[in-house]
Amino acid sequence: MKPSFDKAVMELKKERESRRLVTENEEAASLEKEEAITSDRKGVMALEEEHLEETRQRETEWQTQHKVLEGQIECELATKEILKTSEQKQSREVEEKWLNKEEEWLNKEREMRDEMQLLNQRNAQLQVRLIS
Repeated sequence: MKPSFDKAVMELKKERESRRLVTENEEAASLEKEEAITSDRKGVMALEEEHLEETRQRETEWQTQHKVLEGQIECELATKEILKTSEQKQSREVEEKWLNKEEEWLNKEREMRDEMQLLNQRNAQLQVRLIS
């Protein structure tokens, strides 16, 4: 009976060793999976951080570009407003000159009519004297 008992003990030891190896292999595989998951998570986190940083940089660049363009537009608008004001002033000055010239011509016309009227009156007086 002893040999069969020894044989059974040996088989139990083999079974136990086999189970221990299976358990160790399962634990090693589980540990490898956890390490792979942790590594993947770190990689994903790094990519997300990189993407977030790129997004921040683009946002900063966009804001800077927006401010520059806004400044340029404000400058252009101010320049156009100055030109518009200057052109309006010049237009008023030209119009004023034309109005002054027109007034001068109207005054000269009145003076000439008055002078013609006086000359006609003198002429009439002279004709009356010559006839009488």
